Amino acid sequence: MKREGNIGLGIALGVVFGLLFHNLALGICFGIIFGAMIPAKKKDGPGNNGTDQGAGPQV
Repeated sequence: MKREGNIGLGIALGVVFGLLFHNLALGICFGIIFGAMIPAKKKDGPGNNGTDQGAGPQV
């Protein structure tokens, strides 16, 4: 659940990139990848030490 906002942000960026490159599907794919790469640890608060297990593809 933590990564939903970041993937949503990535999809939004992907839509923008898709519109720029006139290839919406490719932009959305890049958006999902970028959204999954954005770390979701800023909203966890203090004492955050590796609690982000299994939250998406760990490349």
